[in-house]
Amino acid sequence: MEHLEELEIRDSSLEDWNVDCAGEVQKMRKLHSVLIRNCSNVKDLTWLVFVPNLKWLRIVGCDDMEEIISVEKFEKLSEVSEMMGRA
Repeated sequence: MEHLEELEIRDSSLEDWNVDCAGEVQKMRKLHSVLIRNCSNVKDLTWLVFVPNLKWLRIVGCDDMEEIISVEKFEKLSEVSEMMGRA
């Protein structure tokens, strides 16, 4: 995942994407472009906050999207990330 530059996720019916923000996402230093298309059940993409060099994001056909960044989830993930950094 360290060499991933572009990510495209299509036609997923997953509702909650369990993403290791404190670990794997922060290692995606080369990831700069994300396209999320026709993922009808996704509610938010809060984990993208932790992608350090994200420059381009496109979201298409995600009908149940409530918010791109959930403040509530972000606060929880930030606390976990901070605790992991201290360990």
